[in-house]
Amino acid sequence: MTLLDFLNKHGSKMGFLETAFLKNVFYEDYGEDGLDLIEPEVNIERNDGSGRKWRLDFVLTTKDNKFAIECDGFNYHAAGRVTPERFDELESKRNETIRQGFELISLSKRQITD
Repeated sequence: MTLLDFLNKHGSKMGFLETAFLKNVFYEDYGEDGLDLIEPEVNIERNDGSGRKWRLDFVLTTKDNKFAIECDGFNYHAAGRVTPERFDELESKRNETIRQGFELISLSKRQITD
């Protein structure tokens, strides 16, 4: 799949930071072959009985591993920038992601854009 095809298919699901990660980080390293392995905006079950789901920015699946890739903007994820309740919720999401067998990769806005 070409980058343009991927963006046409999934671009409306991704925000600025996710698109920047895909173009400037992931595609630069993995090219078109990598686009067949990555999926944006994937829902996973919560382990809290609520029936709600967590949304992962990307899931990358290889024959041996599955990775959750999170693109963390300063205003939406950082302690002191979000409410304590939201920060606790984000930490619960990270823990559940790992519990479900994902290798977690978190990148900050600066890591993605610089």
